[in-house]
Amino acid sequence: MKKLLITITIILVILAALTYFLGQNQKEKAEEQEELVALGDSLTYGVGDKTGNGYVGDLQTLLSKNHEGPVTVHNYGIPGQQSDGLLQQLDKENVSKNIEDADYFIIFIGTNDLINSNGGDLAKVYDKRIEQGKKDYENNVKEILTIIRDRNADAPILFLGLYNPFPSSEE
Repeated sequence: MKKLLITITIILVILAALTYFLGQNQKEKAEEQEELVALGDSLTYGVGDKTGNGYVGDLQTLLSKNHEGPVTVHNYGIPGQQSDGLLQQLDKENVSKNIEDADYFIIFIGTNDLINSNGGDLAKVYDKRIEQGKKDYENNVKEILTIIRDRNADAPILFLGLYNPFPSSEE
């Protein structure tokens, strides 16, 4: 139940931000195709959603119904993806082209970085490992954002970092 509430909250935050961003240019671009690029891990991909669409598929549906003009959402989520993998993914030809053409970005990455830097799970938290993982993650995120900005200087970026898959755990 808590996971569902967290997922719903994430979707609502994303929808609010996208509604704002899309509304900014809606009048000027009503007839133009707009493109949103979603990058991230299993949550972006759609794992855990019974329909398999995840929040990205839901966004595509909602934007298609509620936005003047066509909107295409490119979902580049990969289950298990970490920030270093996302860096490599940015160099793929199809992803690179969509980055150049994108009107909006959603980047949702970090949970797998945290879990893997701790040794593969969070049953016991190792502060030193997590601290090193945090440094690597921050460096990767800075590089990801730099690459995106170099290829597309104007599109708004909605960045979501860590998602707590264990909200009932104090650790």
